[in-house]
Amino acid sequence: MLPTALFGSTTDTKANPIMEVDDSAPVLSRKEKRELKRAAKQGRRESSRDKAKQDVVDGTSNETSLAAPSIVATSQQSRFHSATFDAFGKNVLLNDFTLSIVTPDGSKPEKTIELLVDTQLKLNYGTKYALIGPNGIGKSTLLQALADGLVEGLPQALKILYVNQMDTSSFSDESMERTVLQTVLDADTRVSDVRSKLAILQRATTVSQHSDPFIFASQKAMLLHALLEVKVMEAKEELVTTTKIAIKRSGMRGKDARHRQLEAEHTVADLELQLRFTEQSDSEHETVQAANEAVILREINEKIEEYEITLKALDEASMEARARRILSTVGVDTAKQEDQLASLSGGWQVRILLARALFMEPDLLLFDEPTNHLDMPSILWLKNYLLSMEKVLGSTLTIVLVSHDRFFLNEVAEETILVRGQDKKLVYFDGR
Repeated sequence: MLPTALFGSTTDTKANPIMEVDDSAPVLSRKEKRELKRAAKQGRRESSRDKAKQDVVDGTSNETSLAAPSIVATSQQSRFHSATFDAFGKNVLLNDFTLSIVTPDGSKPEKTIELLVDTQLKLNYGTKYALIGPNGIGKSTLLQALADGLVEGLPQALKILYVNQMDTSSFSDESMERTVLQTVLDADTRVSDVRSKLAILQRATTVSQHSDPFIFASQKAMLLHALLEVKVMEAKEELVTTTKIAIKRSGMRGKDARHRQLEAEHTVADLELQLRFTEQSDSEHETVQAANEAVILREINEKIEEYEITLKALDEASMEARARRILSTVGVDTAKQEDQLASLSGGWQVRILLARALFMEPDLLLFDEPTNHLDMPSILWLKNYLLSMEKVLGSTLTIVLVSHDRFFLNEVAEETILVRGQDKKLVYFDGR
């Protein structure tokens, strides 16, 4: 079995019935209780020391953070697990699939609440599914685990997108001021991420250290600061990737993955510390003095070239053409694409939300209560669009819908998946 976890998710344990804690805790002897208490106390001491060390690096001393509940998903695996599924296919077939939530409770042992146990998760490419079951049984949790790529055994080529309600209030104030076209383009952050790194390096090579709002001790310090800044960004991206892999794997493969995760954590901490050393304005830190300015410039130029190649590969022109085509399929004509998003009605903004999702070209689209904030005309439009989407887009995708709107599910879904509470299994039915 292969554990995976979703970190950073926040869940209200009082509001969510799946987070309730039962009283069926094991009875412990006094000796066992003392040993548990001693181990917990030692763990808190070590945690405090580690936190203090990290605070020195991060500059966030005296700040506290609460451990959030984490989603844990496991599925059948072996050393030869790659042979059990088509890595380049788009069908999902996971055997012995288990889904649970772990609720950390301070010094006490973590409480695990099982939502699914040793069941089969099966999603055939191109099928529209209705995922049903009582409130609080774990439907949204299942969608989140899939969308965050936390389940080992998913096809490597499968692109998954999770849409949590079609709520137009999710648009930021900045998005409302942009054009409709730009709002859709912004859904794919790859271009903006590369451009932000490129801008940092290009600015460092074209301005004097005295023209920067933060006055660096020297030109070399400013160049090194820019280089380290983008290296920190890249290292954090790598850490996210290694963490997701580490929490999905067990055995020797899991041990190797966790080792790579620790290395990535150390790399981030080391680079952030070096970055801080460059920010002295009175005199150069010894690490800056030891650096070779010619080497720094060469590395900067190499990265600039790398980012420019990446931008060419992403092909912004084709991205814009694709965004315009998707907008036209949801009924937004060329003139309206240049309007400010704020000028559109709520019903039209719902169409833009869907266009943003489709612009990411998902193979598996997960909708969690998409009709919650929609009026009847918008619901009818969404239903009709989902039914004709493959024809108008010219591409196939799998859809999983969670909704309290039975009419909507009956009209759209081709198959039904029931989350059965009594035995914590997924049960499949043909038709609606």
